[in-house]
Amino acid sequence: MNTSEWKLFAKELFVRFPGVLELINTKSPDPKATLEHWEKTLKDVSVAEAMRVLDDWRDGRRETPKAYERDQMATLIRSCVGFDRAKQRNHEQIIENRQAAADRKAIRLQLVGLGVDTAYGLCRRVISRFEAGELSDSEKINELKNIVSNIG
Repeated sequence: MNTSEWKLFAKELFVRFPGVLELINTKSPDPKATLEHWEKTLKDVSVAEAMRVLDDWRDGRRETPKAYERDQMATLIRSCVGFDRAKQRNHEQIIENRQAAADRKAIRLQLVGLGVDTAYGLCRRVISRFEAGELSDSEKINELKNIVSNIG
């Protein structure tokens, strides 16, 4: 988030957690520098991601920070966002793996008892995908071997 986004987010953060701003103003030797540090801590976090963390705290989907963690609020938000991103990547990978497995199964079903003409057409498609950069050399070879082994 950039500086103007940080200012909007910080306002929302302190409205939702007024004790955090009070802590900064009373305990920090330099409140302005503390807030600048927090801004830097959240520079790689989008406003939407940071707001989602605040919403999760508000709605009870995440445990809110303890009183002794208030001075680490920016780090906690960044940590929550990192966890959410990892969870999303994992979810996307699971979906991608399921789709790849379904694709492999469909290809296997298509290949059973192939005639030469059908096999040739499938081989041409594999070569085209390789030439388009969609397949690595080893993937191309594996797919071609699979096709050839199923000519009936």
